[in-house]
Amino acid sequence: MSENDQGEEALSLRGLTGTASISTLTINVAELSLSTAGPLLIDFKPGELNVHETKFTGTETNVTLGGTIATAAGGINTLAINGQINLRILGLFSKDVFSSGFARLDVNLGGTYEKPRLTGRASVNGGSVSVLLGDQRITLANLDAALVFNSTQAQIERLKARLGAGEITDRKPQGLEPAAAAELGPSVAARQSPSMVMFRPRAGAQARALKLTVARYTQRALQAKLIVDAKREDRRGRRPRAEA
Repeated sequence: MSENDQGEEALSLRGLTGTASISTLTINVAELSLSTAGPLLIDFKPGELNVHETKFTGTETNVTLGGTIATAAGGINTLAINGQINLRILGLFSKDVFSSGFARLDVNLGGTYEKPRLTGRASVNGGSVSVLLGDQRITLANLDAALVFNSTQAQIERLKARLGAGEITDRKPQGLEPAAAAELGPSVAARQSPSMVMFRPRAGAQARALKLTVARYTQRALQAKLIVDAKREDRRGRRPRAEA
């Protein structure tokens, strides 16, 4: 037991010491079953836990992880995750996410408890992800994407997918950050949709650009372009020149 930020006693890993040995660990998600190839060993010490290098195997999965994870101030991170993992693992985080295919991970968690740093790369080629939002299902098929992690930032190296009957290609936005509909003016807030993608200028950015290529677009994709124009009218009071 240790004190939390409110000064109350709570169960915590901060002061735990010792070693835990799990002979076999199995994770089941929908039709996916992952198991450790051998015993899972974890060492606990104040501020850190050390996961001995362990391999997980299963359908379209062969991934190795190992290293330390900071659990309190002063702890150091050295965790490495490398290999291929089935995208169905996303079902662990939400019952409304359905996915297929696999991802390639070469990711390292470094830094300290106070300032963790994630580096490496994650990529998907030919995957599919569906998300239930209310009574709608949003699906990205033929997903070809790569994310590069650089300390405290994640950059989109490539992103290509098929949305419904259309196809979209997205490159990393410059000088922009994700935004909520309510921030972008009344005409946008009144037309919220689970399929909307919204950005706002990032504070301090000198250059701003967003390039989207939409092929064989559906009515929904066309609607997204009209909403972007409406937002810009709300913010600036005029319709700027648009590039296709």
